[in-house]
Amino acid sequence: LFRILRRRSTASFASKSHSPRSNAKKMSKLLVFLALAAGGAQANVCCSGGDWNAIAADAEAPTATCGGRITWLQDNRGVRADEACSTVAGEFPDVCGSCGAEMPGSACDAQTKELTEENARLTDEVGQLAEELEAALAVTCGPTPGPTQGPTLEPTPGPKNACGQPCVPIVLSEKLTQDYNVKKDTCVDVVGDLSKERFRISIPGPGPTCAKVTVKSTGRIRLISVAGTNAEIVVDGELDVLSVLPTAVGAKVTNRGSAVGGGPVSLFEYTVAGSDITVSFPGVAEITVDNRQAGEEVGTPIKVMCYGDELDVPWCCGDDDTVNRCPVLN
Repeated sequence: LFRILRRRSTASFASKSHSPRSNAKKMSKLLVFLALAAGGAQANVCCSGGDWNAIAADAEAPTATCGGRITWLQDNRGVRADEACSTVAGEFPDVCGSCGAEMPGSACDAQTKELTEENARLTDEVGQLAEELEAALAVTCGPTPGPTQGPTLEPTPGPKNACGQPCVPIVLSEKLTQDYNVKKDTCVDVVGDLSKERFRISIPGPGPTCAKVTVKSTGRIRLISVAGTNAEIVVDGELDVLSVLPTAVGAKVTNRGSAVGGGPVSLFEYTVAGSDITVSFPGVAEITVDNRQAGEEVGTPIKVMCYGDELDVPWCCGDDDTVNRCPVLN
């Protein structure tokens, strides 16, 4: 009972709604009664001097005492106290002999009756305290009343490719030894310095790709080219040149970065309709449009979102190209 109550009391104190002072008071009172009950059951009923606690050892019980053997006979064999005392005194006369001295029957019976009544009273007290503690634990460990306050948080969405499909990013942190072609429907994160060698990252085309390349804030790369449709480029780090080829219809570009070592990203736009281009803080870009079709003398202006404003970027071509710089806002 002691072990069960201690476990349940510990569980109660771990809950948020417990009352530690009330439960601790009840538990302390219960443990006192348990100790008294244990002590009452071991009271000296017949031995004189220190013989009650003298060691009466044999092969089966090398640490047993005279009093322990007398108590065992009473509890397990149902014999009276005077009979148990005589039996133990006869089996171990050298150490337990005084326990077998004649004891007036009336005195023995009165003491036995007193101990029995005391144990019964303690048992009732223990049972009552156990019921009270059980009721308290049932309240503190029960279900939370009422609904949980506030909405349940949604799980954080994972990375997605240019077409909104979940993807596991391929991380590029080591230097490139050749051009890197991004596969269809995948995501690539540039996190290391890949600018020392002039290899490029390419999204091949023509045709749908849904690929996405992100230059993280720690990433550096010289050149990215896009030929496939429905591709996405995000620049938070450093990129020298981004080339959007005529076949890269539906490309989306977000630039919040700069060139390697500082300065604007050079963005070359070759599609007729123009890409979905956004430049925002702290990004800076130089945008050149060359989208003439076969047989045409001029190209088509495109629109760019630059720091929240929609800008018209004119077509330009030849040695006297007009380079249109997206302004930097401090």
